[in-house]
Amino acid sequence: MEKKKMMHNKNQHPAEIYNSIRRIVFSIYHRDGYDHAKEILEKNRSKLNVQSMVGLKAELSFYHRFQKEYCLTPALDSGEHVDFAGNIGIRPVRFDVTTNEKFKEFKNYEKFLCEGYDYRIAIMDGKNWEIKDVIDLAFPKCPSCGNGNLFSIAVLLGENFNHKGESQWTHDQLLLDVCPYCEEFRERDSTTTHFLPKISDYAQEVDHEDLLEDDYKRIVEGHTHNAFDYLRKLWEIKTIKLMGLADSTYFTTSKDGDGYWGIKFQLLQDVVRNRFPDHIQTGMLENTSEEW
Repeated sequence: MEKKKMMHNKNQHPAEIYNSIRRIVFSIYHRDGYDHAKEILEKNRSKLNVQSMVGLKAELSFYHRFQKEYCLTPALDSGEHVDFAGNIGIRPVRFDVTTNEKFKEFKNYEKFLCEGYDYRIAIMDGKNWEIKDVIDLAFPKCPSCGNGNLFSIAVLLGENFNHKGESQWTHDQLLLDVCPYCEEFRERDSTTTHFLPKISDYAQEVDHEDLLEDDYKRIVEGHTHNAFDYLRKLWEIKTIKLMGLADSTYFTTSKDGDGYWGIKFQLLQDVVRNRFPDHIQTGMLENTSEEW
C-alpha cells in the first residue's frame, strides 16, 4: 500500500506537487507562523524546481509582509495568474507575485481584467525578498480607437535655446499617454531639468574611443535607466505609473532630408514591451501640456 502511494506521488504533475506544497506552507503559516512555514518550505526544496522554489519564497514573503494591510487570501490555482486576493481600501484587488517581470506580459492578463477589480503584479527581489515594484494593470482604454490601452511614456526632448540661439543648458521632458494599437497620444504633463539630455545625444557625447563596446553600452544603458528612474519617481508623486522612456527623434525618409518627427522607444517595462513598435510618428513635440 505504501509502495503504491509512493508511486502515485512520483507520477504527480509538477503543478500538482507545487500546489500541494503551497497549501501546506500557507496552512503551517496560519497555524505556527512565518518561521515555521519557511522551514517546511526548505524541507520540500528537493520536490520543486528552482523556479518554483523561488516563486513560493516570494509569495510567502509578500504574504507575510502585506497580509494584514491588504487583507490577503491565498488564491486557488484557477489559471488566472492570481496568487492572492485582497482589498486596497474598499476596492477588491488581485496580486500576481513574481521575482522576474520578464515572464509577465500584459496580454496574459487582459481577459481577466474587469470592472470593479484592480490587478497588480508585485515584483519581489529574489536576493533580500523585499518588494521592488508594484505594477497596476488598470490601464485606461484608448478613447480614440477603443481597442488599445493608454500607457504613460516619458519623452526626452532636445536642448533648449533662447530666441538668440543661446543654450539655456536645460532639457524638457514630456509625459505622454500613448496607445500602441492606433499610435494616438496625448500630452499629460511636463518638466524641465539640467541633466536629462536625450539618450541619443548622450550616447554621442560619451567619449568611447578608448572604451570597449560592452563598457560603452553599459554607460549609455546606465544613463537610460537613471533617467527613467528619476522621472518615474517624479510622476509617481502624482500617482502616475511610468511604463517607458522615449527620445523625440527626426526620422529621415529620403536623401533630400524629407522625413517626420516621432518618438523612438528607448526603454519599456517588460510587461508592455511587446505591445509597442520601435517608434511612432508624433509631429514635433513641444513642452506644452494640455488638458483633455
